[in-house]
Amino acid sequence: MANTRLLERQGNARITRADGKKTSAPGGYNASIIDAVGTSAPVFFLLGRPCSGKSTVGKTLSTYLRGQGREVVLFDDYHFLQAKAQVEKHLGKSMKCPAQFCQTAKGDLSGFKVLDFAVLEQVLCQINRCVCEYLWRPNAAIMIEFARDEYFYEHVWQYFSHEVRMTAHYIFCDADLEICIKRGQKRVQFVAPEIMLDYYYKDGLPSLFQNCCGDRIEVVNTNETMLLTNLQIAHLLDKVFARPVFRAEGAISQQSMPGYYYKEGGLSDLLGNYRKRGAE
Repeated sequence: MANTRLLERQGNARITRADGKKTSAPGGYNASIIDAVGTSAPVFFLLGRPCSGKSTVGKTLSTYLRGQGREVVLFDDYHFLQAKAQVEKHLGKSMKCPAQFCQTAKGDLSGFKVLDFAVLEQVLCQINRCVCEYLWRPNAAIMIEFARDEYFYEHVWQYFSHEVRMTAHYIFCDADLEICIKRGQKRVQFVAPEIMLDYYYKDGLPSLFQNCCGDRIEVVNTNETMLLTNLQIAHLLDKVFARPVFRAEGAISQQSMPGYYYKEGGLSDLLGNYRKRGAE
């Protein structure tokens, strides 16, 4: 059967299978069982500001993984937060606890703003529990997408179990704040400029290098065109899976690429500059 994309909603996870067959996620697996079975599912954290290109990178990565016959599961903290915000909006004045969100809007676009940042920690704990249900699957690939201002252990990584983090790869989507603000004005999931300026103005990359294994951090410059972004994704896939996955053929040819990316050490120099920035 030709590869058919199937999206299901199970516990806020988007599940993509290459063979088009439906699956159900078993529950109740704890860390000891996962250790006994063995963790073979690659885990990718997609990080960066809102509108930095995390979902776009995730789609490209998912396409490759599906082509390898893997079941791709995506956990996006936005959908967890959105669900909580909608429940709070529905309850309205009947709520007995302080509000955790306020609603934002621009024309026909709507969104929300987090008021109580404890909810961010709660959501990461939820995601971790969901992810652990899929770690045992030998043909699975897990992507976890979220945005934070900084990525310190006490703010983020303490909420993920060792089983999730021990072999995870961290993909940081690097886009300028001004570009992210412009993108946020256009998308359906509206992100107010004041949220970007108040909370996401910091460069999260240094804290990521300080708190995670540097050898498993990959930075994708998402300020560039989609073609150049895909080149960088191909580079990280080469590294993660230890085999070439990109060939310069047809429209994607050496002649159509800027010389910088093809001169000796060009892409390596670019990635090296990111590592220097992360060490600052």
